[in-house]
Amino acid sequence: MEKLERAYHLAFFILGNQEAAEQAAIAAVDRLQVAVATQDRRYYYIPQGSSRQLGRSAGSRSKVNLNEWHLLQRLVYDETEPAERAQESAGFDDCRMLIYYLKHLVRITIKRNSFYVSLGVTRFLHRYSITEAMAFYNVLMQDPSRVKDNYYWRSRKSQLLQEIQARFGERLILTRGAYGEERFIPRSAQTRYADFVSQSLQILMPWETSCPLPANQAAVTGEIPALRFDEDDPDKEHRIEIARIHTALHVACFQRLIAGLGLDSPIQRLDLPEFFHPEMNNHNSQRTSDRIGLFDQMFEPGPTNPSSLRARLQERLTKRQTAQRNVRHVEIWVDRQPRASLDLNSRNQADFKLYEGEEFIEIRHDEFPEVCLALYPIDYQMLRQAKSTEQFLIELPAGHKLRFALTPERDSFDEVIGATVVVNAESSRTNLAAWLMSAWKRATSPLAALLPEQSAAVWRYALPAALLIVVGLGAFALWNFLRTKPTEQTAVTRPVESGDQPATTNNNAGANPNFTPEPSITPSPQQRSDKPSALRDHDVTDGITVALVESPAQTRKVFLFLNRESEQLQTEIANRLKAARFWQLTDKDEADTLLNISLTSDGRTASVELVNAKGRVIWPRPGKRQKYSGDSVLIAEKIVSDLQNAARRPR
Repeated sequence: MEKLERAYHLAFFILGNQEAAEQAAIAAVDRLQVAVATQDRRYYYIPQGSSRQLGRSAGSRSKVNLNEWHLLQRLVYDETEPAERAQESAGFDDCRMLIYYLKHLVRITIKRNSFYVSLGVTRFLHRYSITEAMAFYNVLMQDPSRVKDNYYWRSRKSQLLQEIQARFGERLILTRGAYGEERFIPRSAQTRYADFVSQSLQILMPWETSCPLPANQAAVTGEIPALRFDEDDPDKEHRIEIARIHTALHVACFQRLIAGLGLDSPIQRLDLPEFFHPEMNNHNSQRTSDRIGLFDQMFEPGPTNPSSLRARLQERLTKRQTAQRNVRHVEIWVDRQPRASLDLNSRNQADFKLYEGEEFIEIRHDEFPEVCLALYPIDYQMLRQAKSTEQFLIELPAGHKLRFALTPERDSFDEVIGATVVVNAESSRTNLAAWLMSAWKRATSPLAALLPEQSAAVWRYALPAALLIVVGLGAFALWNFLRTKPTEQTAVTRPVESGDQPATTNNNAGANPNFTPEPSITPSPQQRSDKPSALRDHDVTDGITVALVESPAQTRKVFLFLNRESEQLQTEIANRLKAARFWQLTDKDEADTLLNISLTSDGRTASVELVNAKGRVIWPRPGKRQKYSGDSVLIAEKIVSDLQNAARRPR
């Protein structure tokens, strides 16, 4: 109950709404229980000879059990984000936006390591130069050989900048400062927010941590043993990393290290951004600065009913236990989005991409996608230290095992920017065979009692053997019959590409050397009010036949259809497809696939499906609905990202 209550207080601080905070807290604690159970059921790594094994004795890596309190915080941060976005859509609250910003900055940095926390605190929350930030990180690491150069700092700042922009969109505006450096437009009167920031970080920083700095020193200089790591095993550095993160986020500790470096105090260097909204006025920031003095009254949660919270949490547990009894197919989700599906009783595999900044891999029930069966926090530190492919196993409640193989992708700085993930299901045939043998013995025990002991033993094992032979022969005959049955391939036609068209096709071109063909005009999606049932109104065009597209992986040319006028969404999708060198947008006659987008009347929710030339939906799979919510930028980003993931899957 302590975890549930503490999760609720954190969620209420972020959201300021009792019902939304209760829902977020219950969901976070429920997912925490799944994560802990996953680790207890042998969630462990498989030795692959990575650099983490250097200097170790032989044997498997010890399984990773994250601190439950810290993992719970990260889960609360994840659960509150949908409610944050809903509140932003309902109305603009500048003070609440500051809380969202501080929370998001903490969230995207603590899931990585102390370097990113240092970067966030010195270069986003405060305006220290790269040289000053490097000096701070040098003191924090207590090891000059591990301090990064300024090019690395710039590249990582750019990554965090993109992640913050993806979260807040047009509400934050970039500007260029000295030497062309990008930063968000800052708000005025920064010093008024010092206490507000200090109290907020006190709540958002890792729980159950203590100050590692020497006592009774206003300015800390020299060696700090509690922050130094001298051992060979990187797994043992976790405790010290938590101490470093505490030092960077705890305002009092941060001030003492900054004072030891002889730099301006953090209050003088605060650099909080200004949030922009069509409905805001010039006095908005002033009203916010007036409100922040009422911190305790603003964020003190109202009374809750502990019995009700426990009952709602128990309902989720009961539903999960019911769903676990009959699991045949699972879906693999990454940060609330499905990436792959897997049949647990076959030898198939699934593969997908991880992108930098993604946080959780979840195994969910295929028929009840709201039920989480296993949860894995993505270990970026493990990926950074891996030489090649890193593997781990997750054992599900029913005895099935999923083997994950993660191959990191790196940039020019050798920084992990993503990973290719391959998942194999290891069927629980051994458990099934044991259960069947036990059931057979119980079923034949009356017959065994009537027969002599030797005869009973013979019949008990001979009869199932004979049945297996008969079943095997029947299966072989069926397989042989199906193997020899001819397969049919559906084909459709499309116009000849300009590069493949014969020279004699156009008589005008041959008669007039100055003839210029009319350009193909892509029809505007906004001009169409009817949803096309298929891409073409004819069956044969120029006599060229091509195979019918059956999956996103086979798609090449796409016709974009929107049921409502949305020039911004159309432009965003087109630009993102072009930037990713992904599918080509074209007109209806040339396209092999239709991207059908249905917008709600307010334009903030979109249902998406990919349809082939015969009108069949090829993505998402039957029975599933792909919905997105947010502004046009966010919807376009998610649609293109999911389509890219779908196109990378095997055909």
